[in-house]
Order: sequence, then structure tokens, then C-alpha cells
Amino acid sequence: MASLSIAALISFFAEEKKSIERGENHYRSEHIESFSYHQGILRGEVQASMKKKVYRVTIYLDDHFNIKSTECECPKGKFKCSHAAALFINGIHNLSRTDIECQWRKKKSNTSLSLQAVEELFPLPKNYVAITRSPNTEDRQALYGSLKAYGRFTGLCWLMCPEPAPQAKLPVPTIEEIIYSEEFIQTRGTQQQLDCLVRKAKLTEADILLVSQITVGQRDNPTWHLARRGRLTASNFGSVLHAKRVTPSLLKRLLGEYDISRVKAVQWG
Repeated sequence: MASLSIAALISFFAEEKKSIERGENHYRSEHIESFSYHQGILRGEVQASMKKKVYRVTIYLDDHFNIKSTECECPKGKFKCSHAAALFINGIHNLSRTDIECQWRKKKSNTSLSLQAVEELFPLPKNYVAITRSPNTEDRQALYGSLKAYGRFTGLCWLMCPEPAPQAKLPVPTIEEIIYSEEFIQTRGTQQQLDCLVRKAKLTEADILLVSQITVGQRDNPTWHLARRGRLTASNFGSVLHAKRVTPSLLKRLLGEYDISRVKAVQWG
């Protein structure tokens, strides 16, 4: 004989008969996710009707296993909801009269497909090869050309781009080479070092012509960046001319640490 009675259910939900009907529907639809009983308190989780949501329900019983009050996380809350009715109906069918603590949780239904990997669902035939032949250099170049023509950055295009050509030796010393040279390091005094830098950084007309020939392509030519780094060029001469003091941003500009690829003069070559 069951500990919980139908009479107790009807007595408590007398004014909410629809809750009993909906509770029976919850029970038949196996919406009870978990159920536990301990010292006159029923606790459980009931799935909502039309939503993927679970409500926690608590039912308090008196000494005669009649319902004193109910609590639920649903919008109806303490007003005798169908989830509380469903939990009590579940107790009628599953709670024994021995009045001992019991607890169970509904097993989650897992289909066999959800536990299988893609390789198991679609196994490859033995000795399967996706292509009829191995890709050659022409295939790689064709793919690289298609990715480059796409017009946007892609990681695969960056990985497939050819190795940059080794930098050609500049006909003139760079500013870094001058600063780290033995002559500059051994020179004592700020003014003496400045004179050494100006003397070694000077370019003749022949040097300028030669540099312009080997730096064709500008922003796509790494030699161009190397040759102009630290020097007063057309793009930063105005900033130096109008500067009232040496600032970190001015030094950053002279050292070529700003991105000038959007400068119109650079884009036009």
C-alpha cells in the first residue's frame, strides 16, 4: 500500500483541478527528472511542458502524509502548480509505506549516435585516398594564386607565400649600423657622436640614385624599409620641421615603427 494517497492530492488541489490534470500529463510524459524523500519532505525536478527547462519542486508533508505546502521555481510558485502535483503523483506510485529515505534520478536518454565519433559513423574504405595523385608545385602555385586574388587575408595564403628573398646589401650604411659601429662607440662626447653620425649618414647624388633603384616597390620591398629607417625622409620631414621638442612619438616615427601603408604617397609608389 502506498504512503501517499490520492485523497491527499485531491484535498490539497481541490481548487486547482487543472493542476492535477497537467500533473498527470507530466507524470505520463516522464517529465520527472529526479525524486527524493526524507523526513516528510519530497524534493524533485520536473521538466516544463513546452520548454527545455527544469523546475526544482519541494513538497512539505504532515505526520499523516497530507500536503502542508508546496514550493516550485515556476512562475506560479507556491500556488499549487502542476509540477508539484506531478511530483506528488510520482510519489504515490513510487514511495513505499516503509517511510524510509529514498532517492532516484532519471537516466538521461543517450542515443547510440550521440556516443559515436564521425570516423565511426562514416568509416573510410580500406586504402582510401582522397585525391587521384599527389599535389605538385604547379598545384600549390595555382592555389596560392587563387587565394591571393581573393583580396582578403587568409591564414593559408600567408602560410603558402614564398620565402622572402635575402636582403641585398645596401650601398649606404643604415643608421643602426652607424650607431653600433666601432668608430661611433669609441667617440666620446655628445656633440662628437652627433658629428660622427651626420658625417657617416650623408648621401651623395650617386648613392641616392642607387638606393632608389634597389628599393623599387617601396612598401612591398623590405630593402626600402631598411634604407629609410631612422632617416629624414619626405614622409616625416614635416613632422621634424614643426616639432618643438623631441617626443617619444617623434622618435617612433623616425624609427619607422608607425604603419604608413595607408599614406597616399606610399600607396602611389
